[in-house]
Amino acid sequence: MVYNYGVVIELLLLNTGVTRFRIPVATMNTFYGDKKMKKHLLALIVAGPLALGLSGCVISVDGDGWDGHTVDWEDREYKNRKVIADLELDLGTQQVKDRLGVPDFNETLRRDGETYTVLFYRTQRMHGDGKTTKDECTPLVFKNGALVGWGDTALNSI
Repeated sequence: MVYNYGVVIELLLLNTGVTRFRIPVATMNTFYGDKKMKKHLLALIVAGPLALGLSGCVISVDGDGWDGHTVDWEDREYKNRKVIADLELDLGTQQVKDRLGVPDFNETLRRDGETYTVLFYRTQRMHGDGKTTKDECTPLVFKNGALVGWGDTALNSI
């Protein structure tokens, strides 16, 4: 079978920038004489633009933020600040975890027979890199399982 690669079929494909491409089309004699070829070419002409048209990007617009992640971290930071503002000294480690959830970071150390645990919860955004760092967190300091303070002053007193 002989193909003629000189035939150009023009298509207008939205949002792709592609307006023309070459499809190998059999010579007219072979094309009209071969029903299989006609079916394959018809399938290509119909399915090709559909596949290209349906393979675009999906953009979700919800009006509450750029995307779900933006809203999530803002809500989380606000909730953490609100809960921390209502904390009382001498609460247990588990009581605080029940209110705030899993900490972003935690550290434990034993000094002079006392056990200190520091839980870090994200309360502010410092870097727009999508990663939580300790400078974006508020430290909660526990001594022998009881909350003794929070913030940089409490952390520096250990």
